[in-house]
Amino acid sequence: MNKPIFISFMLFLAATFAANAQSPIAEGEKQLNLGVVLSNSGLPLYIGMDFGVHPDISIGPKLVVSYQQSKTDFFGETIIDKTLTYGLIFVFDYHFNNLLEIPSKFDVYSGLDLGYYGYSTTTETPDFFDPTAPPTITKSGGSYMNGNLHVGGRYIFESNLALNLQLGLYRYSAIGASFGITKKF
Repeated sequence: MNKPIFISFMLFLAATFAANAQSPIAEGEKQLNLGVVLSNSGLPLYIGMDFGVHPDISIGPKLVVSYQQSKTDFFGETIIDKTLTYGLIFVFDYHFNNLLEIPSKFDVYSGLDLGYYGYSTTTETPDFFDPTAPPTITKSGGSYMNGNLHVGGRYIFESNLALNLQLGLYRYSAIGASFGITKKF
């Protein structure tokens, strides 16, 4: 997300929701988040926990897991790739409710993900010279550290339940989105 779009988004939220503000996650509170990530690498699922450490700041861990299978036709034969991707991520969020006087029914935040990501791929390649032979199976994988920026919001429809939507700048999928539910404890 480029800078003018981000600034416009934040100004829109400030103008739209200027009313009585209240912190979305108080110091000492926690909330569980789970949902799906919309990306170009399968349909990852995520689960995470936010801990309020300040009226405007939350931190916490998040786990993301994805499985993807792709098939490629090559000279009449099919090559199959199966990839498992996972991430163990630490999330830091700043909540704008107090600063922008956003009503407590909404939670607008922006932050940073720092995490360890890994993947494992199994490739099944047919024997092009002998179609009756079993496919050759090769395995590969790797891992890396990464940081991502994100902006998101929650609509709190019950005192302890909310829907969340988050947009982020990610390493391989450029801009990604996640959608899920939040349970406050």
